[in-house]
Amino acid sequence: MSFARSVPFSAIVLVWGAACAAPASDGLESAPIRSDTSDTSDTSDTGATTPDQPANPLFPRASCNAQGQSSEGDSEAYDFDDRENEIQRIYTDHADASANFAYVSAWQARLLTLREFDAGADGSVNARDAYQYNGVLVDVWSEDTDGDGVYDAIYQYAYDDANRVIGVTRDDGDDGSIDATYAYTLDDAGHVTELVFDEGNDGSVDTRWTQVIAINDAGETVYDQVMDVGDDGIADRLLTYVLDRQSRFTYEASDSEADGVINWLATWSYDESELLALYDYAAYLPDGAVDYAVQTTYQYDAWGRELRSEARRSSSAVPFVWEWTWTCPT
Repeated sequence: MSFARSVPFSAIVLVWGAACAAPASDGLESAPIRSDTSDTSDTSDTGATTPDQPANPLFPRASCNAQGQSSEGDSEAYDFDDRENEIQRIYTDHADASANFAYVSAWQARLLTLREFDAGADGSVNARDAYQYNGVLVDVWSEDTDGDGVYDAIYQYAYDDANRVIGVTRDDGDDGSIDATYAYTLDDAGHVTELVFDEGNDGSVDTRWTQVIAINDAGETVYDQVMDVGDDGIADRLLTYVLDRQSRFTYEASDSEADGVINWLATWSYDESELLALYDYAAYLPDGAVDYAVQTTYQYDAWGRELRSEARRSSSAVPFVWEWTWTCPT
């Protein structure tokens, strides 16, 4: 599905609170489905199926099933509950069964309470994350990294009076001891300007992230991040990303060695219906030459549900296409 720049929940709460820790996609994967709705999207003949009007056009994915097929023979299916939460996702690779996977998720209203990962999509559980809340704020995140039913790490969150995360502790093995801490510094607007990570909870700084935030001429928010491993005052990685007025990604660039050389760069463009229309991604060699590039375009039905994506790759003259069929209550 259209890549609207999402990252795992753990990355969101443990880094900046705005998805910034994971690298951009190469544009070929079928990324989580957007929650935007619209009544003016492209309904041209794409080769995919345009479903009948949903039972509730305000929530066009409610209780729906989406079936996707790629031009290379991969398949993927999503199921949604009546609140448009994704409750199941199954991916099947056309050539490599070891690449198959599935997710099953449980929700309380709009709050994710459990997500299980099945590597191989064979009915097993290989990892799980469970979330407990204080109201709508995450209180405890429990992580089972191997799916054996025992939670290997417990994360406890602390908030300020404005309900902003200011600290996280990690307890490995759920034995009551604190094995790592994450401490946040916020500016007056609530943006995270610094994150300090202490592995071992021994008072040392293992990694320090700093972030400078500015507004550009277009009214977008620009985030410039520096990662310093070892807290020696030497930058080890630089990352810049830009969010528009709707808090959507429009630009992201990574300098993984902090040497002034961009390793990859991504841009997002949106149509008049506020849906993702174009995604550009490029990876670069150390000399600045393009190593790999992909440009992906998206088409939707009248209710903002994706019908087709087409990725044109520098490595192939043949576009990589996903087409989607929606089955929904009417």
